Amino acid sequence: MTRESRHLHVANVPAVADDQRLVDFFSSFGRVQKINRLDANSAVVSFMDVRSAQKANGEHRFDADLLRASFYEQESAVNQSKK
Repeated sequence: MTRESRHLHVANVPAVADDQRLVDFFSSFGRVQKINRLDANSAVVSFMDVRSAQKANGEHRFDADLLRASFYEQESAVNQSKK
C-alpha cells in the first residue's frame, strides 16, 4: 500500500486534455504545484500540501472520462527504475 503524499498518480487522462485543463480541474481540491505527464493517458499531479491530495484522491468525472487518482510516491518510482 502506498502511503499518503502530496502527489497523485492520475490514470485514464484523455490524450486531448492539456496540462492547463488538468491544473484547472484539480485546483478545485487545492493548490497544484505542477503536472508531470507520464504518457498520453496518465500524469502525476503534485499539490502544495497533503490535505489537497487527500481530497483529490479517488475517482472523478472529467468530461466523458472517469479519472482515477491514487497516492504516488516519487521516491519509489525512482528506486524501481534503478533496479
